[in-house]
Amino acid sequence: MNMKMLKHLGAIALSVAILMGCSSQKKDDFIVQFSIHAEKMDMEQLTEALKTAKAHGATRVVVWSSHGYLHPHEARDIEFNREAAERAHSMGLKVGIGINCCMRKGMPQDWYAVNRLGQPSDEFPAYKERYKFLDPHKPEVHQYLKETIAAFTLIPDVDYIALDLVRYPDVIMAAGLRPRYGVFSAEEYPPADYCYCDLCVNTFKEQTGIDIRAVEDPSTCAEWAQFRCDVVTDLVNDLAQVVHSRGKELAAFVFPGPGKAIQVVRQDWPKWNIDAYMPMNFNCLYETDMQWLKDVTVEEVEASHGIPLVSAFYLSKDWQNRDNETDCLKRGLTPSELEQAIADAKEAGVQGIGLPYALMSPEHFEVMDKFFVK
Repeated sequence: MNMKMLKHLGAIALSVAILMGCSSQKKDDFIVQFSIHAEKMDMEQLTEALKTAKAHGATRVVVWSSHGYLHPHEARDIEFNREAAERAHSMGLKVGIGINCCMRKGMPQDWYAVNRLGQPSDEFPAYKERYKFLDPHKPEVHQYLKETIAAFTLIPDVDYIALDLVRYPDVIMAAGLRPRYGVFSAEEYPPADYCYCDLCVNTFKEQTGIDIRAVEDPSTCAEWAQFRCDVVTDLVNDLAQVVHSRGKELAAFVFPGPGKAIQVVRQDWPKWNIDAYMPMNFNCLYETDMQWLKDVTVEEVEASHGIPLVSAFYLSKDWQNRDNETDCLKRGLTPSELEQAIADAKEAGVQGIGLPYALMSPEHFEVMDKFFVK
């Protein structure tokens, strides 16, 4: 028996201690959320995934179709999610619909953000071709996203909308992802620094008297960073009004922190008027250890001020071979690390955890059973 398997089996004692007393929160009160990407599933396959998630402790699911790029007038998007939500509800699962916000293709050109070099993101996307980001300050973008979200709040069995990509591009790329994108700087990357369109620049100058285009190093201007945080906050709170007016809840996947979220993608998420924060605490992307994961979770709980916080983890499905991998996206949590992460999250006071269904191995499911299956 190799050392990895011994470590996995040895975690049983840890799980017993955790279940006995690391949290006073009742199992029934704790959120266990699976994100299920259904792009390559038919409805029967999705139903089986929902059943599996439920059997291993899920209390809610976020269903992703069309990779989250949903449109308000696309009948297939509406009908697929309508049936998915109905089936999930019939199993006693709370249902969220995943919707991507600012990274979208095929929109009008003047909706796109402009980087520090004066390049629009639809023609000159930072990092990869898919990095085409809308300007969250544009009223037209607000209106389009409100219409999109409103269409899915009309589905009776949908309980909440789960936003993703409600942000600017990563002005500083995570250390683990830099080789993938060919960027190795730990400083702000000008081609990924947004938005310098006339509307944003002029609005900022009216508010502060600062012409950001005349500032030699915009990364040193705290007012400029806060302005863009406020732009994203205004967008989220505008969307929240729509969702709440329909009697639904709004949650959002956010960057860790909020310190890192503010610095990297301008998400000052404790100011968002939403019903759950879902920080993506993917330590493998940042090439950090379990202590970082524990510490950042404590920071997030303190920043959430009582709003439910669901800590999202990234997993290594082929965990037995993880040590041979150099790609950070294949170096997520092993089963024993997931066990420790859940223990630390509960101790920190989170209200739930989130997991990617597609990356669950049988051993990861065993960990979930220890914690959440009666």
